[in-house]
Amino acid sequence: MVSPTNPSIAPSSHLPLTKLLDLIADGQNGSLRQLYDRTGEQVYSLAVAIARDTHRAERITQQVYQDVWWRVADFDASLESVESWLSRLTRARLIDDLRRRRVEGQPPPHARAEPGSGIAVGWQQRTQSDANSIEGPVKEPASAA
Repeated sequence: MVSPTNPSIAPSSHLPLTKLLDLIADGQNGSLRQLYDRTGEQVYSLAVAIARDTHRAERITQQVYQDVWWRVADFDASLESVESWLSRLTRARLIDDLRRRRVEGQPPPHARAEPGSGIAVGWQQRTQSDANSIEGPVKEPASAA
């Protein structure tokens, strides 16, 4: 069976993930979407499990697939699987997010603060500011909803 948009490309469910990365590297239309459709639940679930915050997990998931687009040439199938690479990118993005929060003086994601305290109010204001600066919502994978 071939894809209706490009007769030389099989549907994404039949392509190995490494082939999808090759197509992304070649700039093939729809290839990043196909990779997301097949692996987005894994990335999002890992981000939620670590961050324990669905909004952060959505942002991290979006950033991971941006990383895939820009860093696809860094992937080496002889060193790891596509799933491992995506997990590593996800963890790296979560660590970067935590470091950024520390530099900005935000409490760790699970810090307890009394409602109305300076820490809670400041964190809430920064979080709202972050949410307003994100360009468009990230749609959760269908199975994660």
